Amino acid sequence: SVVQKRYALNLTFTNSPSFVTEMADRIRSANLEAFRWHVAGDLYSPEYAGKVLAVMRAVPGTKMFIYTRTWRAPRMVPIIAEMAALPNVQVWLSCDRDTGEPVPVPLARRAYMQVADDPGPPYRVDLVFRDKPVRDGSVAKRVAGAVVCPVENGTETEITCTKCRICFTDPAVDPTRRTAGRFAEAA
Repeated sequence: SVVQKRYALNLTFTNSPSFVTEMADRIRSANLEAFRWHVAGDLYSPEYAGKVLAVMRAVPGTKMFIYTRTWRAPRMVPIIAEMAALPNVQVWLSCDRDTGEPVPVPLARRAYMQVADDPGPPYRVDLVFRDKPVRDGSVAKRVAGAVVCPVENGTETEITCTKCRICFTDPAVDPTRRTAGRFAEAA
């Protein structure tokens, strides 16, 4: 498919020696306010994670966010901790009932994926995503005390990721950032 070909090209690009420079240049030239890493996929190796960290450092004027399950690999934790410490980066430790509770990573937040027969996380999380069978016909602004993604909570019909912005801006920390801006996602 076209999507699979694009993902294959993206993977090849991540292995190129010029990845960090080219990726930083692309983000700068697009004048993006926010950038999401990996709409599909994850940090697949410490080497690649180091490259992503270098891009994050190279473009401090762009707010970046990343969801990752690599907290389950001990050798990845120091790298994602470095990402989370950057002022322009929001790291989300992605989890679900099968992964269990994420390891502690300072400044990282937790996102839980709730599936149909799952009552929600038995541990603290900051955001809940609900797969389609859970959210169809169901209204829930909170699950187990955590905010449900406003796009998926069943109450907001006009909300979009670009309008909400909770994933890359914590409104409790900086409520002024909830305005429209240039936004992009990387596959």
